[in-house]
Amino acid sequence: MKKLIATDYDGTFRRLGVIDPEDVRRVRKWCAAGRYFGFVTGRGEDFIQNFKRYELAQAGVTADFLILYNGALVTDLEGNVWEETFIDRQTALELSRFFAEQPNMQSQGHVADADRQHVYYATAASVEEALRISEIAKREFGDRVNPEVNGWHINCMAAGTGKSSGIACVLKHFGLKKKEAAVVGDDWNDVSMVKEYDGWIMSTASQPVKAQAPHLANSIGDLADLLLGGTQDG
Repeated sequence: MKKLIATDYDGTFRRLGVIDPEDVRRVRKWCAAGRYFGFVTGRGEDFIQNFKRYELAQAGVTADFLILYNGALVTDLEGNVWEETFIDRQTALELSRFFAEQPNMQSQGHVADADRQHVYYATAASVEEALRISEIAKREFGDRVNPEVNGWHINCMAAGTGKSSGIACVLKHFGLKKKEAAVVGDDWNDVSMVKEYDGWIMSTASQPVKAQAPHLANSIGDLADLLLGGTQDG
């Protein structure tokens, strides 16, 4: 039986810039049944404020956990840190030089003044270029960073860090087993997590991403109802 849903945000829970009230209703029903619900996203710490001030709070959404920066920071809604990883400044500087040398790069993030940061960002000219360049980055920096593709963006976290590691932290926190987690996403940075946890890709995802999916979901609300109905016991 599934006891926890961990969903990506953009393109998965929030689709075409809108949170569906029906998804919210069904997720609240899921939580009322004593199950856990939370988000696993590439967004950063500002996402916490989304709950307190912006669209998620206004829509009536709550969460038991947040996995941010593609797994580099795991917290609750109050910002209490359960787990976090960083890349050091020297690695960030080397990544900056690496991306600057690549053709078809549109932009990249700045190197923080701090000694470490959760993630380093770069943006390619297309999804295909992001995938190609991320593979080169894995060969050159794979012992130090994990590059994940999110749209046209390349997000570099510390080696061993990803959405899958964030899920593992949450499961340990709640004392749950791997098979009790239902994970959902819609982009390349969700694929490893979905494969690791036998999860779902949104039916609206691109065909190459859907081709990686063990299962497809039309919405988070549909999935919550399916799992509450007991037709998927993991």
